[in-house]
Formats: sequence, C-alpha cells, structure tokens
Amino acid sequence: MVYLITLRATEAICTAAKVDSIRAAFEAELMNQAPYRLDQIRRDAVLEAIPEVEAEVPPEPVMGDFKAG
Repeated sequence: MVYLITLRATEAICTAAKVDSIRAAFEAELMNQAPYRLDQIRRDAVLEAIPEVEAEVPPEPVMGDFKAG
C-alpha cells in the first residue's frame, strides 16, 4: 500500500511538472526580452520598490489607480 501511495504521488509530481513546463514554454513565447536573473541585492531592491497595498475594494480598481499614479 505504501508503494501505491508513493507511485501516485510521483505521478502527480510528474503531471504537475509537465503542466509547469508547458506553462513556462507558453509564457516564454510571450516575453519580448530574454529572461535574466537578479542577485540578492537587486531582488531586495525590487521588493523594497513594490509597495504593499491593502484595500477594501476588488484589486482591479486599485491596480488601475496604482498604474495611473
């Protein structure tokens, strides 16, 4: 019984990996620049530049206002 659970878990991981690779390939086609990696200093700078917003309205109007500002 343990073997079956392990096998099913492995199948689920393989299926999820296939879906992730399909999604990654699709999103790569949409990119207009080559992907790049940020080192820790640059990642921290990006995270600091993104403000955390709390609102009592749906996210769409907030994002619209945020982009307009």
